[in-house]
Amino acid sequence: MLFMSAVVPLRRLLLDIHPKNALLPLVAVANREVIGFAYLKILDSKRLSASLGILIKEEFRGKGIGSKLMEKLIKFGCRESIEKISLTVLVDNAIAVHMYKKYGFKEKRS
Repeated sequence: MLFMSAVVPLRRLLLDIHPKNALLPLVAVANREVIGFAYLKILDSKRLSASLGILIKEEFRGKGIGSKLMEKLIKFGCRESIEKISLTVLVDNAIAVHMYKKYGFKEKRS
């Protein structure tokens, strides 16, 4: 089960008060235990770009939880007219790299 950790009016308030660096979190819960966390962090005052992060407890990886979180974050980004979402992932995290590519993210090494 996924919960948006802030209700819509609170998310709107966060975006209005502090449009740059607003953190919009999601929490994944199973049997009353937090098993995952994801966020979309607004990076500019016009809300055109954001960074994304997803963390899943090891024993729950590979079960589609990351994909569900990703889909919710992307939908939220679209609703907020965010044009660019970026992320950082370790290259040896093959499961995460595969998932991000599945959702259209392109690899850019720095």
